[in-house]
Amino acid sequence: MYNVQFSNKARRYFNKLKDKKLKEKFKILIYDEIAIDPVIIGEKKKGKIENFYATGFNYKGCTYRVAYEVIETSIILILLVGAHENFYEKLERVY
Repeated sequence: MYNVQFSNKARRYFNKLKDKKLKEKFKILIYDEIAIDPVIIGEKKKGKIENFYATGFNYKGCTYRVAYEVIETSIILILLVGAHENFYEKLERVY
C-alpha cells in the first residue's frame, strides 16, 4: 500500500466539499483503490502531463476526476481533484 499525500490545491478542494457522500466517494477511490495499485487503477496521461495518472467516477450525473503522481515506490501525491469540466486544462496550468 502506498502512502498518500495531497498537494495544497487538492487538500483545499477536498476540505471545502460539503457533500458528505461525494467526499466519501473520493476517499474510497483514493484510499481503497489508488493507494493499493495506482498504476493499474489510473490512466497514464500524455503530452505536458505525461508523468501523471488520472481516474474518476460519476456522481449525481457529474464526472469527477483525481490526478496523481507516483513518487518513488511508496508515495502517491494527489495533485488535483474535482469535476471533469476543464480538469485537464487546470492540471496543465498548475503543473
